[in-house]
Amino acid sequence: MTEPKSKAKKKVKESERTVKLKHMFNTYLDEKNKFSGLSEDEKKALAVKRIVDEEAEVFEVVDGARPMHVISKPVELKWKELPAAQTEAAMKVLEVLTRNQLLEYSCHRNEDIALLMEYFKEPNKQPTPKIVLLLDTAITNGLAQLERQSDTITDVIDENMRALLNDSDKAKRDLLEVMLHNPQYVPTAWGSSYCVKRLKDKQDGANEEDDKTNEDPNNDKKSCERLKSLEEFESQWTDACRRTIEERKRKAKKKDKDTDKTVEQKSDETKKGRKKDKDTDRTVEQKSDETKKGRKKDKDTDKTVEQKSDEGQRRKNKVVVDIVDRSMEFGKTEETKTKTRDKMSTIDKSSERTQKRTLRKKASPSAISQEASKANNSTRTQRSEATRRNKMNWLKSRMSERKKSNEKSQSKGLASARKTETASR
Repeated sequence: MTEPKSKAKKKVKESERTVKLKHMFNTYLDEKNKFSGLSEDEKKALAVKRIVDEEAEVFEVVDGARPMHVISKPVELKWKELPAAQTEAAMKVLEVLTRNQLLEYSCHRNEDIALLMEYFKEPNKQPTPKIVLLLDTAITNGLAQLERQSDTITDVIDENMRALLNDSDKAKRDLLEVMLHNPQYVPTAWGSSYCVKRLKDKQDGANEEDDKTNEDPNNDKKSCERLKSLEEFESQWTDACRRTIEERKRKAKKKDKDTDKTVEQKSDETKKGRKKDKDTDRTVEQKSDETKKGRKKDKDTDKTVEQKSDEGQRRKNKVVVDIVDRSMEFGKTEETKTKTRDKMSTIDKSSERTQKRTLRKKASPSAISQEASKANNSTRTQRSEATRRNKMNWLKSRMSERKKSNEKSQSKGLASARKTETASR
C-alpha cells in the first residue's frame, strides 16, 4: 500500500500586476542610471527622442494598408526566479528592516503612505510611475538608515547580506521581488495584512482545485476540452475591448457604491440634524418654561408684597375706625345717662308736689314741722341736684368737644387711608 502524499501548498501563479510592477521598477532604475550623469538639457532631449520614437512606431503606416483580424496566442509575461542564496539574503535583510521598522515610515509624507496602502490593499489597482518612485525612495531610505544604525541594531548582518547591499540597484530589485512574493515582509503601514489574506485565499483556492481535479475521473476529457478552447484565441483588439469594458463596469460599480455610501451618509446627517433641531427645540422650550416660571414667581412675590401692604393699611384703617366707634359709643352712653337723670329729676319734682298737697290737707303743726324739715331737705337735695346738673352740663360740653375732635381725626385718618390706597393701586 502506498502512503498518501502530504498536501503541500501549491505555488500561486504570479499576477500580471506584480510582473508589470517589476518591469516598471527595473526600467525606472535603468533609466535613472542612464540619466544620472547627464545635464538637464540632455535629459530633456533624450525624453523627447523617446516620445517621438514611440509615436513613430504607432503612427507609421504603409500607404494602402488595411486592417486585418489576426488570431494570435496570448502572451504571458514571465519572470526569472532568483537563486536561493540571493533570496535568503534578501529575506534576511527584509526581516531586519521589518523588525526595526525602517521601512514603515521611510516615506515622510502621509499622502505617499496612503497611496502605497491603497495599492497593496486593492487587488485591481494597477502600478503607476508614482508608486514606482515611492517604492524606490522608501527602499533607498530604509537601506540608508540600516547603514547608519548598523552599530545600534542588535541583529547580525552576515557576509551574504553585505554582498547584497554593496550593489544598491541589485539589492532594490531583489528586495522588491521577495517582498511581492512574501507579503509578510510588506510593512504594516502599507497594508501587509490585506496582502497576506489575499495570498492565503489564493493558496486555499488552488489546493481545492487540485483536490477536485485529482478526484474527478473525467480529468482527461476536461484537459482535452481546455486544449480545444485554447486553440481558439482572441485577437488583441477584442482582448483590449474586453478589458476596457470590464474596467468601465468596475468603475460604474465603484461609483454606485460611492453614491450609495454618500446617500447613506447624507441620510444619517439629516437624521442627526433633525435630532439636533429637536434637542434645540426642547432646550428652547425648557428655557421658555423656566422664564415663565420665573415671571410667575415674580408676580407671586409682587402679589404677596401688595397683599402684605394692603393688610397693613387695612389694619391701620381698622384701628382708626375702632377708635372712632369707641368714641361714638362713649358719647352715646353719656347722652343716655343724662336723659335718665332728667327723667328721674322730673319724677322727684312730681313726688314733692304730691307730698306738699297732702301736707296742706292735713294742716297739723307736727305735719307742718315735718314738712318744713322735708322742705329744707328738699332744698338741700335741689341744691345738690343743681350742682350735679351743672357738673353734667360741663361734662356734656367736654364730651361734645371731644366728639368733634375725634370726628376731625377720623376724617383725617380716612383721607390718609384713601390716599395710601390710591397710591398703592
